[in-house]
Amino acid sequence: MEKQLTVKGLGRVKVTPNVAIVTLRVTTTQQEYEQLLSEVNQRMQRLETVLLTAGLSKEDIKTTAFSIHPKEQMNQENEWQLVGYEAYQEITLHLTLEQAYLTTILTAVAESGVHPVLSVQFTVAQQEVVEQQLLLQATENGRRQAELLATAANVQLGELLQIEYTPRTTEFLSSTMLQSEKISHHLTIPMLHPADIIEEAAVTLIWQIEEEK
Repeated sequence: MEKQLTVKGLGRVKVTPNVAIVTLRVTTTQQEYEQLLSEVNQRMQRLETVLLTAGLSKEDIKTTAFSIHPKEQMNQENEWQLVGYEAYQEITLHLTLEQAYLTTILTAVAESGVHPVLSVQFTVAQQEVVEQQLLLQATENGRRQAELLATAANVQLGELLQIEYTPRTTEFLSSTMLQSEKISHHLTIPMLHPADIIEEAAVTLIWQIEEEK
């Protein structure tokens, strides 16, 4: 039976966020469906207009969620009765993490009269580069472990038979988050110094073990 050595290599990087992910959530309620659609369109158009005026392009403004559902309540006969409709729409902006720039954008939103719910997360541009750094570190760490184990066991590493790795499916995010309920012209933008992003990755490496030295 062929002898094998299996090791798990670990990589770890720490990077400073340079992108703010701004999510604006707008909720609208109306008794009539047509009135609801009209108000939703008006509010989102007003929000888009202030964002474009503040310097964003249409390509920067992404709709990431939209839903409409009926609202019901129990009447005196203990029956559910339709009382209106509610719409939920969410747009997401990826903005350069510069205090003056963010203040300009968020102040424009606050003064729009739309009063969206705000949340801000922090990430890093060129995430592919960070991912590559993680993989290189993890692979190099695995090779060093294998070489040490082979030396200690007085065997030689042969052919690298297999590498196992599960790619990421989420963004690199800082643990820092900013949230505000229904922002208005009273919004004050704090100085933003989000925590560094610390990420880890693991790869499994399987080597053939050759005959003893």
